[in-house]
Amino acid sequence: MTGRAAREPLAVGPLERPARLRPGARVAVVAPSGPVPEERLRAGLDVLRGWDLEPVVAPHVLDVHPALGYLAGADRARARDLTEAWCDPRSPP
Repeated sequence: MTGRAAREPLAVGPLERPARLRPGARVAVVAPSGPVPEERLRAGLDVLRGWDLEPVVAPHVLDVHPALGYLAGADRARARDLTEAWCDPRSPP
């Protein structure tokens, strides 16, 4: 190993816990890597709703890549879904 990483450890500050989600909080549901079977999505959404959360399903969460079936849709669609979820000001930080 060469460079800075070989000479000195990375300084890491104390971990901070995010605030707990409150009832009614929006929760983004995205598939940034592998495809999600529809029945598992439905079951997961039921769990989130049972916790009194408001799941918001990304448009491409059920997509499957046309050539690479182990991916959840096209790269741009997955990236867009994740970016929009991450940057949504209506979701908790």
